[in-house]
Amino acid sequence: MVHTLNASAKLSLHCAFVAAAAVTLGGCSAATERNGTPEAVAHPHSLSHSQVGEPIGYYHDFFYRVETVLAQCDWVGPSDMPAEQCYVPEGYVAVGGGVEVQGENGEMLGTPGAMLVSSFPAFPNFFVGASKEHLDWYPHKLRAYVIGMRIQDSSGNWLSAAQLRSQMYVVSHATFVPDGGAAAALVNLSSAPEYQPGDLLVGGGAAQGFDISDAGRLLYGSQPFGDTSHPAGWIGWSKDHEIASPGTVVAFAVGMRACPAGANRCFSSQYTSVGASAASTYDNGYSYTLLGGDASLFALTSIGGVSGWSGAGRLLTHMIPRADDVFAEIRSKDHHFFDNSGNLTAYGLTVTCDTGQSPTPCFVP
Repeated sequence: MVHTLNASAKLSLHCAFVAAAAVTLGGCSAATERNGTPEAVAHPHSLSHSQVGEPIGYYHDFFYRVETVLAQCDWVGPSDMPAEQCYVPEGYVAVGGGVEVQGENGEMLGTPGAMLVSSFPAFPNFFVGASKEHLDWYPHKLRAYVIGMRIQDSSGNWLSAAQLRSQMYVVSHATFVPDGGAAAALVNLSSAPEYQPGDLLVGGGAAQGFDISDAGRLLYGSQPFGDTSHPAGWIGWSKDHEIASPGTVVAFAVGMRACPAGANRCFSSQYTSVGASAASTYDNGYSYTLLGGDASLFALTSIGGVSGWSGAGRLLTHMIPRADDVFAEIRSKDHHFFDNSGNLTAYGLTVTCDTGQSPTPCFVP
């Protein structure tokens, strides 16, 4: 269902909208920095939409013991600040996703453009994407994607979503920035009460909150971190732009037991990345980076992107998961002030059956 709200209702909408993702919002409560459920992630959106995504692609590991589905939701908007909840298809658990924007007439690289403020999995059911104009009137559309995961037991049957959820958890960390500027929120899986040594990072994302009376803050990064063969958690990066704005940036990490109960197999997670200078693909303020991948060898669970900068700054505009020979399409742009500095890096997090740890060999049907 789509709701169109007047300005006085925008904040209350977003409080309800993202509270469904186990997030209590700033503007609804005091902002603090702490682990666990963040207490401040507020950004009002005048148009929101929720639906179950339509599958457009699948990924699996070499042994076909883990499968992920990429599902796409409809465009929502045009609006000054659209948001969407994209629900995972039945039988899967939401671990990742993405979001893209376009102008009200369908232009992908519009001027002055819109930037991302939320791109995170609301474990276990849906993915949240949100964007906003910044200082300029720019009605635009938004579309969210969700990545869902399922794994096989030793008999070749898929664990139910409820069984898999019981072996997973989400943890978040919020950083409040009282005076504006750039900020980061970092969350380790090990900070979760449910954490056990050896647990796997299988998803993540970031959200940026701000008060309705301020210019607002924007994402410029959302990425896994740690050892590429055993990532430790997730980082979210944000900044204000031109006008100082306080707010809260939140990082989310989804964890899973390495050897889930009922599977009789063990799994591993890993991430890859690729970067390119913003100047090398600069076009009308926009730059892009593509991360290649093989959907028949690696089960993609989450994507990320970071736009480096050294001048006025560059912001994320598109974080699109794909199921062809590309895993992630990441785009960023400058805004009002020319800045083609820094690298734009794309990340892809994948899960595979672990041949060295599984009680039942990965290759056994």
